[in-house]
Amino acid sequence: MKDTLRPGSTAVVIGMGGQFAVELLRALTGVRIIALDVKEAALAAVRHKVDYTFVSGSSDVAEQVMEAAGDYGADFVLDLVGSSATLQLAGAVVAPYGAIRVPGLTESSSSKPPSYLPRCRGERRSLAHMAGHTRTCMTSSR
Repeated sequence: MKDTLRPGSTAVVIGMGGQFAVELLRALTGVRIIALDVKEAALAAVRHKVDYTFVSGSSDVAEQVMEAAGDYGADFVLDLVGSSATLQLAGAVVAPYGAIRVPGLTESSSSKPPSYLPRCRGERRSLAHMAGHTRTCMTSSR
């Protein structure tokens, strides 16, 4: 994960109950931070700490995030909600070789990735690390 949080990369945090996560990212990394939440008040509370804020319930939020991330996608997505909608959003905005982290998601204890983890945009194969509920998105060049 250290390689995905290098200066100049993009991190998306979904769910501003995770204001502490935003503060850690800001204090410890040089990443561009995009905050998403369904509540405008939650976004207002972190607006001065992040580079972009978007209402995650908006129909075009994935396009807004992609544009803010230079049309490449987010190198790191931290989904603090873990709903099917936010997991699908995470899969839509993560960059090739990017990482999705979903802390606290405990519905699966097998080594096989659960079906609710999204397929990544343009994904041909994926590497899932279920202990941390992560999907690292990898694409082959063609």
